[in-house]
Amino acid sequence: MGIRDHSQIVLVVVGVILLGINIFLIVENVRLKAEVEQSKLMVTEEGYKFSELKMRGLDGSEETIDFSDGKYKTILLVFNTTCKYCLQEYPYWKELAENVDPNRWRIVAVTSEDNMNKIKNHVEEYKLDNIKVASVAQTDLRGARMLFTPMTLVIGTDGEVKKVWPGLWKKGFELPE
Repeated sequence: MGIRDHSQIVLVVVGVILLGINIFLIVENVRLKAEVEQSKLMVTEEGYKFSELKMRGLDGSEETIDFSDGKYKTILLVFNTTCKYCLQEYPYWKELAENVDPNRWRIVAVTSEDNMNKIKNHVEEYKLDNIKVASVAQTDLRGARMLFTPMTLVIGTDGEVKKVWPGLWKKGFELPE
């Protein structure tokens, strides 16, 4: 076998490797596109109209928030106690709670978890006590497309979602007037 034969074999091997890489990239691209489309089904859109949301408080009491009561704008925070990205959001959420006018705004953090003791311990550990925290049924969160954590929704006094921020956001998040 001559040098020419070896170089042809090398070219064939390199060609097969490149073909394999291209196939992998095409498959990965299709997978990522499907993942992005699926994630869109998990996020409420601006313009979505909330009427009310049934919640269970940390003390176990049932409560319903009427978002279209005309009194308060609402910052609705969606979290999960096991979400590492949610932990990164807590300083911003706490800062919001300290800086918004409580006569105009209410801040509510919701999770679909059922274990109230776990949620209470989490709230105490991360000092989220200046934010109202409640549990919402998974089916209600799914119906409102609030399955992505962390997620921040700004809801007007008419119950309409004015701003959606799925994922991490940084200091300086502008609240609509």
